[in-house]
Amino acid sequence: FLKGHKLRIEVRSATWDGQPVLTGFPSDFTVPGVIDMHYNNVGTLLQNGREGKALHIVHLRLEDGSSEGLRIQVNRWMEPTEGDYMNV
Repeated sequence: FLKGHKLRIEVRSATWDGQPVLTGFPSDFTVPGVIDMHYNNVGTLLQNGREGKALHIVHLRLEDGSSEGLRIQVNRWMEPTEGDYMNV
């Protein structure tokens, strides 16, 4: 899918081939024909009990030859009382 590139998504950062991407909120990153990524507060809660909390969601669309592409949503959580974690 990534055509030799490396993507890393963590709770507080994301990199493409070791370079920071999605550094603002909201923000976007695209490599034509490979990947579209968006970081915003729009999406589906992937864990019960998170209603009302601020959303930090990374949306990925990987080109896989289909018209839809492979779609992944990552919910980032950075609650001081809970620590950092993600739902994918």
